Amino acid sequence: SRGLLDVTRLVEKPSARFAEAQLGPPQDHRERVVKEFIETERRYVHDLELLQGYMDELQKKNIIPNESVRYIFANLNSMVDFQRRFLIGVEANVSQPPEDQHFGAVFVNMKEGFMVYEPYCANYTRASKLCIAEEESLK
Repeated sequence: SRGLLDVTRLVEKPSARFAEAQLGPPQDHRERVVKEFIETERRYVHDLELLQGYMDELQKKNIIPNESVRYIFANLNSMVDFQRRFLIGVEANVSQPPEDQHFGAVFVNMKEGFMVYEPYCANYTRASKLCIAEEESLK
C-alpha cells in the first residue's frame, strides 16, 4: 500500500514546470544566495501542492471530518495561489541581469498577499492539536 496519498496520481502543478528551469552554477556569493532563494521557493510551492493533494484525498475519502480538514489546512488553497504568484515574480526577477534584479520590490509589491497566512497562523495551535487527535486516522 502507498498510504493515504499516492503521489503517483497527483496532477502536475504549475510549479513543476518552473522546477525544470535550472539556474546555472553560481559565480559569486550573491548568485549562490539568489540560487538558494529561488530553489527554496520552488520546493516550498511544491510542498504546498503536495499538502493540497493530501487535503483533497482526506476530503474525497472522508477520513476525518470536513471541519477538521478545514482547520488543519486553513486557507491552504489561497496560500498555494499566492505562493505560485510570488514564485513567478521571483523567477521573473531572477531572469533579469543582476544589476536589474530588485527582490525587495517583489516583496513590497506583493506585501498584501502575505495576509493569506493570517488564518494559518491563527489556527496553528488548534490544527496541531487536531492532527494529534486524528493521528490514527491520518496514518
